[in-house]
Amino acid sequence: MLKQFILKNLNYFYRIFSLTTISFFINIAHANKSITLISDTLTYDNKTGLGIYSGNVLAKDNAKELVADKIKVFRNKQGEIYKIIATGNPAKFFDKSKKNNTISGHAKYINYLKYENLVILEKDATLDNNHNILNAPKIIYNTKTEITKTIKPDYGNQPHNRTKIILSNLKN
Repeated sequence: MLKQFILKNLNYFYRIFSLTTISFFINIAHANKSITLISDTLTYDNKTGLGIYSGNVLAKDNAKELVADKIKVFRNKQGEIYKIIATGNPAKFFDKSKKNNTISGHAKYINYLKYENLVILEKDATLDNNHNILNAPKIIYNTKTEITKTIKPDYGNQPHNRTKIILSNLKN
């Protein structure tokens, strides 16, 4: 009963909260799923659907976790989350939804694009898939097809701007 009341009046509650103290905890429910967000502060714009969570941010659902200094959550008019941008030093994500395999990564910037099924890691990016570790300036990971791609930056051919992979558990 309380949950239905909160969900029905969620936009109203968002307008009230502009927190600048202590940790913030809220469930954002959409399409029978929920994401828990914990942060020090929150600014939410009801007209645009943009929520900005700052300070020790944790976003979590059943099998996925995102940790960052700041997370921007973009929602469409139906209330569905369609994009998340995380920044940190580094921002980190963990995906335990694959059977017997945790995929994790970290970078200065992590973008999640729901409808494109993409996780984009930029600036000192690392992706760990079953102990196969990929380092690159920019990594694009498709969560549906599980295809990973790296992109060389435009700012030079320095050794630290190249792609490096460490393959583990190789069989002869």
